Amino acid sequence: MPRQYNPKPPYPAQFRQQMIELVASGRRPSELAKEFGCHETSILSWMRAARVTEAAPPTATTPQSLLLKAAERQELMELRRKLRQAL
Repeated sequence: MPRQYNPKPPYPAQFRQQMIELVASGRRPSELAKEFGCHETSILSWMRAARVTEAAPPTATTPQSLLLKAAERQELMELRRKLRQAL
């Protein structure tokens, strides 16, 4: 009998957002992966999806008005997902 593939359910959006914010604040994806029990590549893909670089905390040259707030980033990710599904 063929073995059935049971994928792991996706991480909650709130958890993904927390990981993104922790990396943006200066934490390393590898240490977060060990601490929270997820894979480093998952964190990196969430970062790419949110358009946040690994070491991009706000700087003096980055105006606060240009940075997306956590809720705005989440909404943007959801809207992009819905757009992909509609196409």
